[in-house]
This record gives sequence, C-alpha cells and structure tokens, in this order.
Amino acid sequence: MLSGILTGIGIGMALAATSNAIVESVPATQTGEAISANTVLRTIGSSIGTAVIAALISSNVAAQGAPTDHAFTVGFWACAGVGVVALVAALVVPSRRQRRRDAEAAGVDDFDELEHAKR
Repeated sequence: MLSGILTGIGIGMALAATSNAIVESVPATQTGEAISANTVLRTIGSSIGTAVIAALISSNVAAQGAPTDHAFTVGFWACAGVGVVALVAALVVPSRRQRRRDAEAAGVDDFDELEHAKR
C-alpha cells in the first residue's frame, strides 16, 4: 500500500512539473499543441512500457503458468534501468539558469524579455 501511495505522489509531482516546463518553454499560442503532444507521447510510452514489462514477466513462468520470482526481478531491473536513463536525461537538459548564463556569455542582456516574448 505504501508503494502505491508513493507512486501516486511521484506521478502527480512529475506530471505537474512536466506541464509547468511545457508552459514555460513554448509560446502561449502553442501551449495547447505542446501539452497535447506530451499527453499523446506519454500515453504511447506507457502502453509500450507496459507491454515490454508484461513480456519480460511472462517470459519466465512456472509449470503452473504463474510468473516466477526471477521474472519479477527481471521486470524490476528493467524498470530501474529505464529510471536511470530518465534521470540521466533529466540531468542533461539545460536549466533556465544555465540558458541565462549562456545568453549573458553571448552578450544577450535582455534574456528575460526574450523568454517572455517567446510566450
């Protein structure tokens, strides 16, 4: 039960952060399209991820047809691997602070106005 609660909290926080990042990153006239594209890609990714994990778990079954402990171990390690890849991707994405530093280094002194004009 605790894992379900933590998962729900984590997903809720991730979805809110993703929506905020999208709204801050695209012009106001394209917010609807960007949020919709995110929703479609998230749904497709969830479907593919579920299918892959189901295939991994069902590939190791006991004589009675139930998945073995090893099957769940493989499934959990696959999820952990995807989590590590997602963490690395999140760390590679430049932050707004880094973009501001890059803009200042390039001689752009009105970064905030440029960012606001994009919306």
